Amino acid sequence: MVITTGMFNKKVSFIRYGVKINSYGGRGDRTEEELFTCYAYLSNLRNSEFWESRHSNDKSKLRIRIRFTPKALSLNTKDCFVKIDDKIWNILSIESVLNRNREFLMYLEYKDE
Repeated sequence: MVITTGMFNKKVSFIRYGVKINSYGGRGDRTEEELFTCYAYLSNLRNSEFWESRHSNDKSKLRIRIRFTPKALSLNTKDCFVKIDDKIWNILSIESVLNRNREFLMYLEYKDE
């Protein structure tokens, strides 16, 4: 599939949660730390990917593509999340689509709060 620049039309933010320390030195509210923002191409799962995810569980899954950035290489999938239109998604996996690391393919799962 050839993806042109115009297909990257959705703004996504990569965030990590932190803890705010209150004036007494204890833990306060949870804060969102934005790591970086970029444009992505969103697509739903298709064909066999869709049916495999339906058999495993009922959570919504999404596939996104982003352009290569060194910031994406340093993402930790355990504590980083993707924010799209005020919805939080867990990162399941990050894959290099092309051999030259020009694009990344990410599989996301909707995070239940």
